[in-house]
Amino acid sequence: MDVDELQESDGIPVQFHIGISVLRTQDLHDKCHWPLSHADSKPYIIRSYHWVVEDENYFSTHDNTFCFGKHKCLPLADLDKRLKKLLARCFPLILVVHGGHREITLLQKLNLSLNPIFTIDTTKAARYPLQAFYDFSLKRLLKEFNIPFTGEHLHIAGNDAHFTLRVLLMIAVSDVRRELGSKEVPAWVPVFDCPRCHSSVHKRQPGNEERRGLLSGWGGPNVVTRSQRRLGVDSATHR
Repeated sequence: MDVDELQESDGIPVQFHIGISVLRTQDLHDKCHWPLSHADSKPYIIRSYHWVVEDENYFSTHDNTFCFGKHKCLPLADLDKRLKKLLARCFPLILVVHGGHREITLLQKLNLSLNPIFTIDTTKAARYPLQAFYDFSLKRLLKEFNIPFTGEHLHIAGNDAHFTLRVLLMIAVSDVRRELGSKEVPAWVPVFDCPRCHSSVHKRQPGNEERRGLLSGWGGPNVVTRSQRRLGVDSATHR
């Protein structure tokens, strides 16, 4: 979850953008244990949303900023209902944030109860696997884990929510590889490692079919039409 473009009146949020990305652990389990043909039946296991709350005019000039679908405008009064509908099949729920103070404070101020059983902050979760003594920015973590991105599409709520989940998966991969060293890693590690795109992919601009495969299994409904071109950039962009 990520929140941007926040405006408040007397300390109460009245206008903002909220990004929600959903990753069901059952889908990860299926990719780890089902044959490939079955796993491919769920091509997009990270589903990302960008909701523009009480700010309908924003995207008149920023229409191409959300990489993983199409933004939706909604009134603040509908937010609670939309969240509950989206997350109805996602319980028990773990809330994943990067930093998270703004997001958690907004939920509290608007009395939005997601009731997560646990909250993971990727700024803290990344410290041990990366042997860091301070919090890394989302951009720095994307670079560390070689996850393709373009800087102009960070600080967009829907994009940041999506990338935060990708980072979380790579934190798990980095941690287990650090602990096991040269030992054989569990079967789930290559599945979690999918968000990382090796630099060889970016040596030339991919064609249409390659774009479909570049982030297959991790994107959103419209990722093929727009974000594949953006994320299929030269490796120098994210190194």
